[in-house]
Amino acid sequence: MTPEGLTPRGLRRADIGPVAESLTRAFAREPFHQWMVPDAAAWADRAPRYFKSYLKMILRDGYADTVAGGAAAALWLTP
Repeated sequence: MTPEGLTPRGLRRADIGPVAESLTRAFAREPFHQWMVPDAAAWADRAPRYFKSYLKMILRDGYADTVAGGAAAALWLTP
């Protein structure tokens, strides 16, 4: 049984902002991303735009699932 609000569904355009914010928080301390943008304030400013762009590309060329509110996502992009 899936907890209320955590039922996966296909990503929609309206989900891009919330999912981008979740990904920004999720990858803020990830070593590769810290190496790319070591300043935390710069990361907080730049990462949402990067993830929004990436999510738009996935909507066009791949597939993504998310949950209500965008707290989690699974992203697939074909080679």
